[in-house]
Amino acid sequence: ATAKIMSSVDKSQLSDDAPPSDEEMRKRLKPAPTDDQVLEVIRSTYTKEGDETTVEIIKELDSYDDKNYWVRIGPQEYLAKVHNGVESQVYWKARQPGAAEDAKTGCVIDLHTAIFQQFSQPEWGVTTSVTFPTVAANDEVSLHSLPVHSAADSPCRLVVRLMQWIPGKPMSSSNYLSMESLVHAGKILGKTTLGLDALAPDQVQYGKRYHAWDGKHTLDLKPFISYVQGEERQNMVRSVLDAFESQLIQTKVGDSFRSGILMGDYNDANIRMSEAEHGEVAQA
Repeated sequence: ATAKIMSSVDKSQLSDDAPPSDEEMRKRLKPAPTDDQVLEVIRSTYTKEGDETTVEIIKELDSYDDKNYWVRIGPQEYLAKVHNGVESQVYWKARQPGAAEDAKTGCVIDLHTAIFQQFSQPEWGVTTSVTFPTVAANDEVSLHSLPVHSAADSPCRLVVRLMQWIPGKPMSSSNYLSMESLVHAGKILGKTTLGLDALAPDQVQYGKRYHAWDGKHTLDLKPFISYVQGEERQNMVRSVLDAFESQLIQTKVGDSFRSGILMGDYNDANIRMSEAEHGEVAQA
């Protein structure tokens, strides 16, 4: 909710001296490559030089602050992701000569890589995308100079990743969901939670960054209450934030709460469905 409110606020209505927020930078550095640029990146990075394999974009997929593409390389289908410039810059800086030992702290791209590797292990029973390495360097991801939404910040170094395509359709496109499908989806979420809890401590460090959607930053909503329409609604939001502050923050009760990395976007648009003998089953 924080991000959605922040994106709707006119920047000029905030302090002129305030630096751009994380969310504002994500809007500025959202990838904006042309289809031809995406195809060239894929062709130059994931096919051998001189290889005349056909590379095509089947469809651009919905994405909040990245760019996702369903692509085909020869007969095989893949998911190509162009990461947001905010995460891409953290990744690039962490790999510069002389970078501090803790430079990877908060590097979401490294966190994604660790998570994909974790769930590639069959013990977790979760179907998710596997990252395919680059042809030349055998790296998990590659960096490319590409345009972003902000012309002033273009071109920008952006991380590109090629992943396994998981067939099926989004749960959100289903007109009917059986009880078995919902139960299976719940089981997958439980297995995902266990897998995330099992990440190594050095991998967990990749996720330690400021994130506007993090529940512990709920009080950061206060400056935006005035943009909620209606005094009654404003008072309702204010009462919730006051209770959060008095009951969890000031009492230090919140300090004892379990913390960790979780799947914070588990909704019907992010769950793939496959056809089973007795109906649709959540796959990944």
